Amino acid sequence: MTILNRYTTTILLSLTLLASQAFAVNTLGANQVTANIATTPAVQATTTLGPLTITSKVGTAGGWKGSADDDGNYSLLTSADGNNTLGFNIANIVSPHICGASYSHSRLEFSYICHRNNDNPITYNSVAKDLIASNLFQSVTGGSETELPNPTRVTKHFTGGVNATAGTAQVVDFEPTEANAANIVYKITINAKEYTYTTTGSDSVATIVSNLQTTVNADSVVTCTNQNTKLTCNANVAGTPFTYATSVITSFTIASTNIITIFEGTSDTHTLVANDTTAIFNIIENTSNLFSLNGSTLSFDGAATDLESNVKSYTVKVKASIGTGT
Repeated sequence: MTILNRYTTTILLSLTLLASQAFAVNTLGANQVTANIATTPAVQATTTLGPLTITSKVGTAGGWKGSADDDGNYSLLTSADGNNTLGFNIANIVSPHICGASYSHSRLEFSYICHRNNDNPITYNSVAKDLIASNLFQSVTGGSETELPNPTRVTKHFTGGVNATAGTAQVVDFEPTEANAANIVYKITINAKEYTYTTTGSDSVATIVSNLQTTVNADSVVTCTNQNTKLTCNANVAGTPFTYATSVITSFTIASTNIITIFEGTSDTHTLVANDTTAIFNIIENTSNLFSLNGSTLSFDGAATDLESNVKSYTVKVKASIGTGT
């Protein structure tokens, strides 16, 4: 008796496992592998001199280059401020007219030197004009006609710079299970756009993945790779996220009645309903030209119909579509 009981238990357990495996069909899961991380722009460092605000452009795209390597190639400075300084050496002295800014790549140092005679004093406006003309700075704002002290020797440090950070592209895996029948609709939605595949039979996972890749790759925001057991979709632009959703419709049909009875000489409307609320309806055959469609409302113009004629019924063919499937 004990042996028989053990044998019976083993058989029942086996049946339970088989029943559990049978449920793993007609599903489509989604798993975000990598979350989107937004790109952050650089914040350029600034310094001040009296009423002037001077913004560095070192570190911006196309900004100042660092030292050349052995092959003579330059690389852009990566820091938004690069620990740059701006040294001012200003004096109202009798000397040849010298005013201008320069930059030392090796010392990461700007210098402004200006010698003018007393008949042409140095003001904050004239300094701003010289700094702008040098094209070494992203911007120079402010100013006044106030004269700078004579002499002026000061070193100003650029601060507040923040380096740009590159975004991270969002990655999502879509994992279907096999289908157990034809006409099962697997649907992936990307940024509210729907992409579907309708099975032709008991399709394998590989077949479903392959067909979904073909449809989803038409989307401009993602690129999807066939991984045989899953579809991996990467955002085309790092830092730009996309929304996603999945669903499986085991039987896509028009649920509303397909027979309408009305009195002769009258018109009527009929609301079309599918078992997917996103369905779009279109007339594909209207021989009598008595039917029209507005959204899901089908109208019949029966004002001229007469049952004493040979025509007792009128037919229209309507197609319901969801995403790329019908």
